[in-house]
Amino acid sequence: MSELSLGTLSRILAKNAYFDKRLVICRNNDEAVFLNSWISASEKERNLSPAGGDAMHVKEQSDLNLFIRNCSKCGASLEKKTGVGSGKNGVMIILYAPRLVGKMEMQFYKKDSADMLKRITASMNLSFGECYITNMVKCESDDPFMKPSLMLSNCLSVLEAELDLVKPKLALVMGDIRPLQKIVSSSEIFWFAFEHPISMIKNPDLKRSAWEIIKNINLKTKELGIV
Repeated sequence: MSELSLGTLSRILAKNAYFDKRLVICRNNDEAVFLNSWISASEKERNLSPAGGDAMHVKEQSDLNLFIRNCSKCGASLEKKTGVGSGKNGVMIILYAPRLVGKMEMQFYKKDSADMLKRITASMNLSFGECYITNMVKCESDDPFMKPSLMLSNCLSVLEAELDLVKPKLALVMGDIRPLQKIVSSSEIFWFAFEHPISMIKNPDLKRSAWEIIKNINLKTKELGIV
């Protein structure tokens, strides 16, 4: 623990009645920076942050993005991933990257993966910008020993909050859907799943089975009045 970090925090604590006479200990300067920011935040920001507990109560996309940016459950992160798109067409796309694809490979295929995702939404007669697109795991941890299963577990409450906020009629999981089994079984959303775009880029044969699922999705979107 850094004496300088603790000293900085102590001065903040003395000015903040919410933390009056409470001692906060940090393991390193990165953690001190986060605690400094969190303690100085508004009451609204503290209630949304992970330090306030796992319960997620958000009414706006900005609140959800704030939660994701402030989250430190998996330690320091290299990148934060917030959702994009309005979701007004009732479709939510959830990306779950293949486990055997490393960070360098993910970066290499990033543009091609985004292009394929746009082609997939077009094949479903959907406007890309009107879909809500998010990631099952919301950050890239800089801890090489962080288990993917733990990261996923930490993100599930955020995904549930996204579903509650967007209220999609149909959800498409691109990647392994099994981690969401509990959420899927308890929701009234129509769920579909096939391979992640990167998997299909690396193995084009997977596109054939994806196309069969897309045809079923097209039937369901017409039934639901989405297109």
